[in-house]
Amino acid sequence: MKNYCVFILLCFCITFSSFGQSKSDNFTSDDRKVLTDLQGKVGQLEVKLDVYQKQTQRQFDNLQTFLYWGFGILISLMGFLLGFVLWDRRTTLAPVMKEAEELKKQENKILDVLREYSEKVPELRQLLKNAGIL
Repeated sequence: MKNYCVFILLCFCITFSSFGQSKSDNFTSDDRKVLTDLQGKVGQLEVKLDVYQKQTQRQFDNLQTFLYWGFGILISLMGFLLGFVLWDRRTTLAPVMKEAEELKKQENKILDVLREYSEKVPELRQLLKNAGIL
């Protein structure tokens, strides 16, 4: 009886150890084909994604270059406009200032003439004093 128990135990261990060592492969050939097709498609998608990423990067670089040029031109035009305004102001003010100086000289001459004439005519002297000129 003891031999039978050992034999049964030995058979039992061999049976379970063979189940533990066997590899269960539940994939069929159709499943393997689907997996290889999926791997190929994933590879193609990765390539397309890389190309798209490079194109997008190039578009951002182009946009950045465009913005640099645009802001550069805008700032240059603003500088030109500021320079033109300053130049125009000076060219406009110069004749006006010259004319104002000439009028001031004429005014001084007229006042000198009136002062000299007021020494001869006392009524004129009184009028100039009342006006605050003398």
